[in-house]
Amino acid sequence: MKIFLDDIRNPPDNSWTLVRNFNEFQKLILQNKGKVNKLSFDHDLGENQPSGYDATKWLIQEAIDDFDLVKGLQKIIVHTDNIPGGDNIQGYFQSARSYNVIPSEVEIIRKPAMLS
Repeated sequence: MKIFLDDIRNPPDNSWTLVRNFNEFQKLILQNKGKVNKLSFDHDLGENQPSGYDATKWLIQEAIDDFDLVKGLQKIIVHTDNIPGGDNIQGYFQSARSYNVIPSEVEIIRKPAMLS
């Protein structure tokens, strides 16, 4: 399963499952434990709403307690145009990977939304 987290943009093709906010993201991750192989993150998810960075921190905290949640993960794409926010998401995942919280082979890449 591939999850695309973004409040405005649509995923690049129909192979992705679109979620528009943090709560939808949490629900889908928990319902598909170990079945998610790709994630794509926007940072800004609407005014006064939890961000893609919040979703990142939540996912890593959950994975610390239950590695099976992320065991199928292969690729993380940070597609936000928010440069500092994207840096934070990417850095958090890279740190989690270095501590084996997510699989060591997970590819973490930046792809600005305007190029998606």
